[in-house]
Amino acid sequence: MVSWRSEMEGLPPKLLHVGESFGMPAATQVLKQQGDISTRSADCHILSIPRSEFLHIINQSELNTKRLKDEEGKVVVVKELRASVSGGQPGDVVTAANPESLIEHLRENHKSVDPDYTDDFLVTYRVFLKTDVDQLTTSLLHWFKDSSYRYKILSIVTSWVSAHFT
Repeated sequence: MVSWRSEMEGLPPKLLHVGESFGMPAATQVLKQQGDISTRSADCHILSIPRSEFLHIINQSELNTKRLKDEEGKVVVVKELRASVSGGQPGDVVTAANPESLIEHLRENHKSVDPDYTDDFLVTYRVFLKTDVDQLTTSLLHWFKDSSYRYKILSIVTSWVSAHFT
């Protein structure tokens, strides 16, 4: 953990946890900060990136991001173009979506770019499908009737049962 005390606008000390940042507002807006950084563990590493490089990374991320909207203009899926893990063609990785779109993405072929999507989904679906799994099971049963998806659905159900119900 890192404790960050900034003298910008008289902010009180802030305790940061893994993955949290204190520098993004100062990098996207030209704000000067002065403060002290102290760590509470010996294995903590601070990464400092020059503002120009940070803005380049943010800009590239935005250029590689697609926001898919529904008929009402509401964003339902956010995808990011990423390199293939197997060295093949780059492809889109879902980085955010509504529950229906996350379920729908199970049907798509994402093995070369996001090979862990199905396993990640099966580990986390209880968080975003809070009430029950009817929506998921109904979709899987519906897709199973289409012979072009049968193998994919069998693979998903096999993974689900063997990893999460044994």
